[in-house]
Amino acid sequence: MQLFTVAILTGDMSDRVSAGAAVDGSGPALEDLLHGVPDSCWRVSDRAVVPDDPIAIQKRVCEWTDRMHNPVNLILTTGGTGFGIRDVTPEAVSVLLDKHSTGLITAMLVESLKITPLAALSRPVAGVRKNTLILTLPGSKKGSVENLAAILGVLPHAVDLARGVKDAGDDFHRDLSNNPADNFTAVTANKQRSDGCSHHHHHHGIHTHQHSLISLNIPVALRPRESQYPIISFNEAFEIVESHALQLNQLIMPVSDSLIGHVLAETIFAKEMVPAFRASIVDGYAVI
Repeated sequence: MQLFTVAILTGDMSDRVSAGAAVDGSGPALEDLLHGVPDSCWRVSDRAVVPDDPIAIQKRVCEWTDRMHNPVNLILTTGGTGFGIRDVTPEAVSVLLDKHSTGLITAMLVESLKITPLAALSRPVAGVRKNTLILTLPGSKKGSVENLAAILGVLPHAVDLARGVKDAGDDFHRDLSNNPADNFTAVTANKQRSDGCSHHHHHHGIHTHQHSLISLNIPVALRPRESQYPIISFNEAFEIVESHALQLNQLIMPVSDSLIGHVLAETIFAKEMVPAFRASIVDGYAVI
């Protein structure tokens, strides 16, 4: 079963990341999002950081899209989509595209505007070069993840169409028509499973699903709706914890400095009420 390959290109406005003086935050966050989606069909195969220079951006993108063997299926760029003097990613990428996708851009902007009015200042570009889908995302970790999450459900189908998979459109729309009217998420989830990813079948008398830990970078709406762990009673949970807890020996010791580093094994009570009144500005009390 095939995975979709992804390349992530980070534009570096200050040149500090590409020079090794700073750390790329948005790139790893996007990778966490792609890999953390249940039954993910994405594999990040290439990563690069380049200065915000049109030639450098175009050179790297073309290396990934035009190579003879195994061109990447999806390219995500981060940074350089604003109004700044050095924000040149949209201009650099636009001229490379064979087809433009205003629909993906609209979907990203609509969702971003629900979060911040500053999304109106973003200038994303989306489209296809040869058989590779390309998306330009904001440079911030939060913004890039939110934009990608807004369209992640339709990307497997978009990538299939860009790759020229035979009958990809017919099969997808047939699946969509066979599902409830508002069950588009279920269709895209099934699509991701059929294309292969973290979903495994073990035929040893038990049918199981292999799950990976869910990254907190994944938006809540894209996380599994069901827990991967069974529901048990409080008493069962307490017994499990107790069976693995280390049993400490109890000692009787005099009240002295030797008590430092020890933990009380029983509740102690003061001989007198402390404090002696209902209100106090003192944060805590030590009673011997």
